[in-house]
Amino acid sequence: MTSKRNYLSIGILTALLAFTVSCGGNASNEKNTPEGTDNQEENNKENGQLADNQPCDLITQKQAQELEIKNNGEINEFDKSTCQWKITRTSGIDVSIYRDKHIGQINFPKDETSPTKINGREAILAKTGKYNCSLAFKVSSSSAISVSSTAEATAPVETACDLVKKAAPMVERNISDN
Repeated sequence: MTSKRNYLSIGILTALLAFTVSCGGNASNEKNTPEGTDNQEENNKENGQLADNQPCDLITQKQAQELEIKNNGEINEFDKSTCQWKITRTSGIDVSIYRDKHIGQINFPKDETSPTKINGREAILAKTGKYNCSLAFKVSSSSAISVSSTAEATAPVETACDLVKKAAPMVERNISDN
């Protein structure tokens, strides 16, 4: 019962973090001028890569088997742009789509982040807690995707980081194929 409660607590905290991040303001300097309109149109065009993507579609059945995922993805009840999968009772993987936020706007603790690349795209690896790790990558100048994992309570955070390092390139290839 305690591990189920811990998983629920971790899930709720992850959902609240995702909700807090997704509710952040837009830090762009767009103006209500023709110039600002051009920037908005450009952003909409760049975000075309994500327009038809739903978070639960970004991991295929074959990839789910390779990642040892035990269930079909489910949309997070607090954040509709996040899909969650279970690997064990207390560990899992989430994919979040940030259609209006570049990777620099995702609220990760700065002292726990490091720059990296995913299939040539700019990316950030973030250890976001004792058992949580995220890998976010740039889709366009105004959009990003984050792949997050929670390790079992007895496993080090590196276990979660290894999983997101394996899953994020799969997710990236899936948006590239659309």
